[in-house]
Formats: sequence, structure tokens, C-alpha cells
Amino acid sequence: MKDNGGRPVRLLVIGAGSIGERHVRAFARLGGVEIAIVDPRPARLREVAERTGCAAAFPSLDDVPLDGYGAAVVATPADSHVPVGLRCAERGLHLLVEKPLAVRAEEARDLIASCRRNRVTLAVGYTLRAHPVYRKAKELLAAGTLGELWSVQAAVASQIATARPDFRNTYFASPAAGGGVIFDLSHELNYVQALTGPLSLRHAARRSVAGMGVETEIVADLQLGTAAGALVHIHLHAADGHVRRECWCCGSQGSLHLDFLRNQVVWKPTAGEPVCWTFTEERDDWHLRQAREFLHAMQGQCVPACTGEEALETLLLCREALDGPGAAAAS
Repeated sequence: MKDNGGRPVRLLVIGAGSIGERHVRAFARLGGVEIAIVDPRPARLREVAERTGCAAAFPSLDDVPLDGYGAAVVATPADSHVPVGLRCAERGLHLLVEKPLAVRAEEARDLIASCRRNRVTLAVGYTLRAHPVYRKAKELLAAGTLGELWSVQAAVASQIATARPDFRNTYFASPAAGGGVIFDLSHELNYVQALTGPLSLRHAARRSVAGMGVETEIVADLQLGTAAGALVHIHLHAADGHVRRECWCCGSQGSLHLDFLRNQVVWKPTAGEPVCWTFTEERDDWHLRQAREFLHAMQGQCVPACTGEEALETLLLCREALDGPGAAAAS
């Protein structure tokens, strides 16, 4: 991949955690991208730089000659996305920011405005938007296959203590840093919004779990609606051993089942035989697609898979679920 001048794209990945490293792998697979990485932890920085073959490694953003880079991936904790993003945007770097875009809506608006002012691309890493299951569902709904949409039910569940044993020492444990399932699993809100159009929140129930050792919510159930009147239910759970990531869309012409873990879409029409699509992709493939499309968006060839404005709409729903009059909490 080259920039508009025919030179390799110089990319800065800020944050060398597991997601940051996955971004490095994705962009490296594209070829023609010169990658540098930033992280304040010396051992982690060295480990990732050596394992992935980064062209440069910096312990701080202060050490980076930002004018020498064309784009940045922001893979730091959510409460630092905007300060880091603003520094890069104001120096003309195109941005791919991990989800959520920010923790507070006013900060997200500041970053969106800065990117517009500086004429740089802003994409947000809601990676399920690059998943083949989502894309097939989007295609079917856009074609009117379901007829009138009646309901959507999305569920994601995992056992965070198994998947991320150190979660108590990460952003997940801090409400101010964007912890808890409403922000951490906001992929569901984002892709359902993209499938159905704008959502309005009607009720949000959430609860922390004393035995988990964190004050953030571990379980949340959100009741929402679409502008056309379809009912939407989103279930988020971080302490359920029955790991799943699924969605059911029901309409006047049939129902659609999306299984993101099995890479499968099943369409069951009201009349006729079911149709099944199965995809042979892995998680790195979605990141690769997201990376490729980000570079194309930088060059004006397409719109990012998830724009800053779309991510702001997701953030507003998250904030309302946490703070709004319809939100209810239990412990």
C-alpha cells in the first residue's frame, strides 16, 4: 500500500497491548506500510517490536516526530483516546481509534471537529463492522429480504475471568476509563445501529457482581426501539460460561440468525427452505479488512467501515444506559 505520492504509508500504532499488536499484524500483512509502535512499558514495547518487526519503537508520544507519519492507530485506554487523537489530528495524521471513541460525548465531538478541521480521516475500530457475518446481514436487510423488521435480539456473553485473568487491573475495572460491559461490549450496540438505523433507549438494567472484585457492571440488558417501531433487546454478560455472540432479526418475510463465533448466517423464510452461509475467516482477517479499508478511506476511495459520527451515536447510547433516567442498577 502506497500513499498518494507513491511512498510507503508511515503508520504509528499507539499502545502495544493485545489489540495494538493485532493492528500491527494486520497492517504488516498489507505490505507497503512502515509501522512504528509506542508504549510506556519497556519490556512490552521491546517484545512486540521484535516479534512484529516494527521499523521503530518509542516509549512516549513525546518522543515521536509526528510530522514524519501519515496515520495513527490509537489503541490506548478509552479515556485517553481523545487527548492522544487530538495531538495526532492536529499534526495531520489520519486516525483509526479503537472503540469506544471516547468515554464522554463532548470529548468525542471535539475529536470529530478536529479531524474535520484538519481534513483527516477518522475511523473507529468497531471490528464487527468488518466481519463477514455482519456484512451478509447488512446486505440482506438492505435488499428488503426480511420485509418489515419486527424485532432484533442480540446477545454477547463470555467469562472475562478466563479470557482476561488480569481484568481487575485494567480499564475494565474503572468506570472513568470506560470499563464495564456497556462500553467494553458496545460492539453490539454499534452493529445493531448500523443494521437497523437510529435506536432509542427505553430501559437499561445493569448490575455489578460482588464476587468479581470490580465496581463496574458485569451484566446489562438494554431495551431499545427503532424509528420504524421494531423492538430491540441487547444482552451483555462478562461472567457467563456459555460463550456466544449471536443476533436474531425477525421480520414479516422470515427470520435471520447471525452467529459471529461460528461465522454463520442462517435465513429462514416464512415460506421455503432455510439458507445457510458459512465463512472461513479468523479474527485477524477482520482486522486485515478494517486496516485495508482505513488506508483506502485515507486516500478518499471509500468511507470508513465505522465513522466518528456513527461511533458517537453508539457512545451516546452507552452514556444514556449508564447515566440516563431509564437506567437501573443492582449489585
